[in-house]
Amino acid sequence: MDWTVVSAPPSNGVTDGQAISRARFCTGSAEDFMCNAIMEKHDPVTLCVTDFLPLSFEGYVMISDKSRIVIAGSGSIGCYAGASLAAAGKKVTFLTRPRTEAKLREAGLKVVDLDGTEQLVPTPILQWTSDPAVAFADAQIILVAVKSGATEEMAGLIGRHAPEKAVVVSLQNGISNAETLERCLPAEMTVISGMVPFNVVQSDEAGEPLTVRRTTQGTV
Repeated sequence: MDWTVVSAPPSNGVTDGQAISRARFCTGSAEDFMCNAIMEKHDPVTLCVTDFLPLSFEGYVMISDKSRIVIAGSGSIGCYAGASLAAAGKKVTFLTRPRTEAKLREAGLKVVDLDGTEQLVPTPILQWTSDPAVAFADAQIILVAVKSGATEEMAGLIGRHAPEKAVVVSLQNGISNAETLERCLPAEMTVISGMVPFNVVQSDEAGEPLTVRRTTQGTV
C-alpha cells in the first residue's frame, strides 16, 4: 500500500477531501488504536478535514464525532475504553448488565489514567442499555471487551442485531478471539484484532461514580 502520512493541522497542508490511508498518531489511547485500525482496513480512504480529531499538536485521527460506537462488554476494559471515548465527545453506548447500569445511573463513570488524570463522564452524557437489539441497532464501530469464553455468544448477538457494515474491534486478551468473531459474524462485517496490554481496575464504592483506573503502562 502507498501510505500518505498526515502529521500537521489542516492549516499546514491537510486539504479537504485528501485521500489518505494512515495518519501519524500519539500513542496510548483507545482512540488512537481505533482510528489506525480502521484506516488500515480501508484502502483507499477519502476523508474530509472535519473527519479529523486533534489529539495533540503531532497528529490527527479518523473518528467522526457522528460515529456511533458500542461497547460490547462493560467490564474494566470496556468501561475504560468507552469512558475515554465519551469524554472526548464521541457517541458511545454501553451494552451493560443490570448492576453496571445501576451504577452508571447513580453517579456516572470516572476514568483515571496512569498519571492520575481524572475525567468524569456524568450520567446525562452516558448512554447504556441491557438490550443488545437496542445497543447494536445503528452501530458503526463495536468494541468487544467480553471475556474470551463469551466471544462466540457476543458474536451471535452482534450478527443478529448490528448493521452488516459495522466494524468490530476485539479488545480482548487471548490469541483466537478475532478468529472466533470472524468465524461467527457475517462476512460483510470487518473484524479487527487488538489488545489492551495494560491493567485496569474497577471500583464501585457506594455513592461514588463507577471508576476505572489504569495501573500499568502499555499502548493499545
